[in-house]
Amino acid sequence: MRNVLAALCLILSGVLATGAMGAHQIDQLLRDDEPLREIAGDLPHDEQFGEAVTQMMVSEITDQVPEQASSFIGGGVEDFVSGAVEDLLDDERMHEAWEETLQTTRADYVERLEALFEEGSSGDTSELDIRVDMEPLAGAAISSIVDSIPMVDADSFDIPTPQVEVDIAAAATDSDADPYTWATAVVVSQYWVWIGVASGVMLLLGLALGQGRGRGVALALGGITAALGGLWVALNVVAPDFDMPDELPQENAAILDFVQTQFTDWAQPVWWFFVAGAVGVVVLGILGALVARPVQRR
Repeated sequence: MRNVLAALCLILSGVLATGAMGAHQIDQLLRDDEPLREIAGDLPHDEQFGEAVTQMMVSEITDQVPEQASSFIGGGVEDFVSGAVEDLLDDERMHEAWEETLQTTRADYVERLEALFEEGSSGDTSELDIRVDMEPLAGAAISSIVDSIPMVDADSFDIPTPQVEVDIAAAATDSDADPYTWATAVVVSQYWVWIGVASGVMLLLGLALGQGRGRGVALALGGITAALGGLWVALNVVAPDFDMPDELPQENAAILDFVQTQFTDWAQPVWWFFVAGAVGVVVLGILGALVARPVQRR
């Protein structure tokens, strides 16, 4: 009976260890600046994204250029704006604006999901949409355009910054996604340390309860649970393969296509280490079961 309880404790420890690792990654991604910067910081260098941003900015900004500025622009205003935006893609102002866009989007998304957890969900997957505020990029583009107009004092006129927002359907490939489940995961992820502590407590309790070879077998079962859980996460959760519908806007497709690869590169390696560690626990448990003396029954 003690060995059965030990096995249950160690299996639960494996489940909690997997959960703690997943919660830690979610917490990092949503509450730290660096992971998102690492995943999407180089997006302005992506050719597909650059083309999409150029088209979007041209359509939004061209009509905002005042006539007094248009008279100083040789050729079509649209071509001038397009050239200025393309030049901006390699400019430091673009990277600063994109960094502001990333961190504002991240903070806003966390705030919305935390509010969703507190207030409840309607069940509509649109509640999970990621709203990318492109206004900083539009502002940088306008600044670049003003600086490019010949013989014009930048302070002599003002071009209004358009409100540009890209809505990305985060659950577009999973129509059964439950917004409240996502929101719960975001809130619970803050407590990843305590989930890890609970895993450690279950590990110690299982080892204390186990006797003889049963202790080694229970440890191996816990390791197998963690290894299988980690393998599933590594091959599925952190390795998304978005099915891009034909009607998806170009800027959305560019962002999703770039981010899914970068996200996997960021998130997956730690899971391979996790699986390797779990396999080590399995080996340790098997060796322990082989060398342990049988429990003497009285």
